[in-house]
Amino acid sequence: KESTQTKILFHTFISNPMTTNSVVYWTQDQTKVLYNSMNTVGIYDMVSDTHTVIPVQHRIIDVAETDTLIFLLGKNGHDYSVDVIEKTNTLVGHFDFTAESAFIKTYDNALFLGRDSNISKIQVSRK
Repeated sequence: KESTQTKILFHTFISNPMTTNSVVYWTQDQTKVLYNSMNTVGIYDMVSDTHTVIPVQHRIIDVAETDTLIFLLGKNGHDYSVDVIEKTNTLVGHFDFTAESAFIKTYDNALFLGRDSNISKIQVSRK
């Protein structure tokens, strides 16, 4: 927003509309916004004015991030997935699991994955 006028920074048409709520997530540094549509996640970078679309297998239900990575938790019925995206908008990892319920949280460079009555800590590092 500039002064009293609203300014549109980015606009796109979503080719596969969803019948459920869409997740919209601003990164911690407020430079990127992520949103999901059917089987994709869009990333708009306000610094470079670029837009990236990454295919995903499930509807995104949660987002968590570390200093260098963004984690997307997806769900389809009892099937869940976690996609790992570098802050350069590159998909670098993915894994699937089955559960009744699940969540993700981050702390430092660790991903905590809650699955039913279990919580796993996954230490993330690049070698």
